[in-house]
Amino acid sequence: MFWIDLITFSYHVQGYDMMYMDKAFTVITIFLFKIKITSFTFITMNFNAFLSSILISFIRIYRH
Repeated sequence: MFWIDLITFSYHVQGYDMMYMDKAFTVITIFLFKIKITSFTFITMNFNAFLSSILISFIRIYRH
């Protein structure tokens, strides 16, 4: 279940679904909630990559 949401999150981050940005933000919210209930080692291993993906997505959104 976590990885399915992660795939959906990555799909929206890449900007393929710009018409449904509200859904993308919902996915981000669910993703951030699931970070809290995941183990600490998993967060430290992957949080930087996920955070950079979020920042790249926001940069792409605001440049358009």
